[in-house]
Amino acid sequence: KLEQCNTELKKYSHVNKKALDQFVNFSEQKEKLIKRQDELDRGYKSIMELMNVLELRKYEAIQLTFKQVSKNFSEVFQKLVPGGKATLVMKKGDTEGGQSQDEGEGGDGERGSSSQSSVPSVDQFTGVGIRVSFTGKQGEMREMQQLSGGQKSLVALALIFAIQKCDPAPFYLFDEIDQALDAQHRKAVS
Repeated sequence: KLEQCNTELKKYSHVNKKALDQFVNFSEQKEKLIKRQDELDRGYKSIMELMNVLELRKYEAIQLTFKQVSKNFSEVFQKLVPGGKATLVMKKGDTEGGQSQDEGEGGDGERGSSSQSSVPSVDQFTGVGIRVSFTGKQGEMREMQQLSGGQKSLVALALIFAIQKCDPAPFYLFDEIDQALDAQHRKAVS
């Protein structure tokens, strides 16, 4: 009987006798790692909230500045071209179709953003477009690439003056800006 018990006990001779100590040690390490993970998750959440707040502030600042420049641009253009009409539009990229849509000067940027997250992002904007009419008729609004050299110069000057009204610089230095302008527009610019 003793011999049989010894042979039975020999089966368990390779069992790790430190298993209990290792289990306790690893359990303590696991608890420390879980606490650390919770701490990192809280840190990540607070960082993401801060990023969302900053993204919203950036979006609002860009919208406010765009609206101011757009309003000033329309006013300055009407002074340079009596009877003319000009608008700035914020171009928004459409990620699905590869086309861009425009948002007018008074737009709040929320149109067409159902696929966006709850925080508006400036990444949705792809640029600023300019539409002008030298006759004042809405149907004759043209993009920049459709204008002559003198008209482009006039639009560029109107944009510079509109930006200058929002954030004046100490001085501006222009070199031969009237080169492409005709006599009527040269007088209006001066």
